[in-house]
Amino acid sequence: MVACPATGPDRHLAGPAASHPRRPGVPDTVPAARLAHRPGPGSSHPRGLPAAELVDRRRGPPGGHRLRPGGVAPGRHRPQPAGGPAVARPAGTGRGILRRLRPRPPARVVGPGAAGRGRRHRRVGRPRRRRSVRAAGATDGARGVGAGSGRCRPLLSTDPPVIESFPAAERAVAELFDAAAGKPVVVLTGAGLSTESGIPDYRGVTGRARPASPMTYQEFTGSAPARRTYWARSHIGWRTIAEAEPNEGHHAVAQLQQSGRVGTVITQNVDGLHQAGGAGEVIELHGNLDRVVCLDCGDTSSRAELEARLTAANPYLDDMIHAARTDVKPDGDVDLSEDLVERFQVRGCVACGGRLKPDVVFFGESVPKSLVKHCFSRVETSGAVLVLGSSLAVMSGYRFVRRAGKLGIPVGIVNQGQTRGDHEAHFRVNLPLGQTLCRIVAHFARSAAPPPGHRP
Repeated sequence: MVACPATGPDRHLAGPAASHPRRPGVPDTVPAARLAHRPGPGSSHPRGLPAAELVDRRRGPPGGHRLRPGGVAPGRHRPQPAGGPAVARPAGTGRGILRRLRPRPPARVVGPGAAGRGRRHRRVGRPRRRRSVRAAGATDGARGVGAGSGRCRPLLSTDPPVIESFPAAERAVAELFDAAAGKPVVVLTGAGLSTESGIPDYRGVTGRARPASPMTYQEFTGSAPARRTYWARSHIGWRTIAEAEPNEGHHAVAQLQQSGRVGTVITQNVDGLHQAGGAGEVIELHGNLDRVVCLDCGDTSSRAELEARLTAANPYLDDMIHAARTDVKPDGDVDLSEDLVERFQVRGCVACGGRLKPDVVFFGESVPKSLVKHCFSRVETSGAVLVLGSSLAVMSGYRFVRRAGKLGIPVGIVNQGQTRGDHEAHFRVNLPLGQTLCRIVAHFARSAAPPPGHRP
């Protein structure tokens, strides 16, 4: 065999010496250590050594890896089992199998010509973002680009049409009731329905949470000073809730229920104004401030009876109780100085002397599962869902809108400001609730009245 060239780009070939000239400055001699590993006559190994005796100092013995003892380098095939053929990798078990098995909805495209543009600028290894749905024939103005532009990205918004005129609101709500096809409509109400009764809401028209730090269930049940703070503040603010009167929106809901168009009323409010306004079947999702429950024996009693005992035990707060207040929160809480709180005397359960709690769902507390199941059954058997005065920011009410959307049940929203469930709704009326509901009741009254000159 002809010796390999000692240097140059062809030094790894076992063949004739390269014909090109040697580079300047490269010695003609070859180190003895390198010559010792040259393949000799009859050798099949590139270095003239038996394969079993060859050990790569950098990688260790065959089949091993310096970063994974006894393993293989990432991305490399495992060694072939001794005494048998190589085992083929089962189909579909390579890289990315979790991504392929994970259910993923198809990408949704807005506007013509938008298909295929998402992959072009997507970073490798990042999942696609789910695109929004826009009705067929969306205008270029709705897409935010000029006609013929092909460089825009699809919109991520799925907001429903926003209605800001009373005639259009009447038609939209009437069509929602018509779509129910004779089935009762479930009404889901929130704090926005009671604002016209003088009870503030949590977020207002902007949808942003007002500055507040309501007490959590864990704080209330785990600390006697926390319970004293709550009862002192609530003792002052409860009068605003107790003396509130139902507004025209509450009366309108009761009239729709009495006419048979509305079935169940699911309310997130704790003021009891639906019942005071004449509504029949009302599910109080978050309880009612008119009741108190004992955490130790489970006895339920009247809030008015407890307030009478608290008033007798804390006469120094009489002036504050009867003063007009504007800082009352939706749960009846007010801000009170620490010195007034420290003097407050709490009263316990009449039956056992245990810890009393208002019969409402605190932040951090779960709605009873039986009550949630009951609400789900009402939604699933309804013909439509109408949301009144709720931003749907908390899951306790939003989940019913989601369930209706999954079942294909039409959803309408009447609320000033955006809501969490806008993408599930067919429309959102951005008008005052009281006036809107009164016009809707009048609309149904006109449609049910006989035409002029009609004789029975």
